[in-house]
Amino acid sequence: MKKILFNFQILKFFLIISLLMIHFSFVMKNNFTSNTEIKWLNIEEAQKLNKKVPKKIFIDVYTSWCGWCKVMDKKTFTDPKVVEYMNKKFYSVKLDAESPKQITFGGQKMTESELAGRFFGVTSFPTTLYLDESLQGIHKQPGFLEVADFYKLVEIIGENKYKDKP
Repeated sequence: MKKILFNFQILKFFLIISLLMIHFSFVMKNNFTSNTEIKWLNIEEAQKLNKKVPKKIFIDVYTSWCGWCKVMDKKTFTDPKVVEYMNKKFYSVKLDAESPKQITFGGQKMTESELAGRFFGVTSFPTTLYLDESLQGIHKQPGFLEVADFYKLVEIIGENKYKDKP
């Protein structure tokens, strides 16, 4: 009887330890994930948040068939230094240049495609756009950017260094 009781206590101990480890791993995963991904918004969410807490807006204009857009998603936009900086300094938006989805930007109704093409004049993909807190364009950068080049650019814009440079 003593041996059975002893085995039950050991089993109970390991069960509690296992449950605690599972709980801890979920907590760590959730904390880790939230810090390793850019918080992507749609353009309407970014405008709404910008009214409450003004920040610059970064827009990644892409298409579903664009190979370099996918490389930028996997390589540039997952770099920990980039993720941390983007989440701190910008509202980041994904804009599908071929989407017929209706949106409102600056009080005007249009499709995502019209916003990318007619409004912002994007003709190649990927293109990254940078808007100030009042939704005015700061810079338009066509093409794929490696992590180092992208980080330099967002730092110039995020720290307002572009105001001192041509």
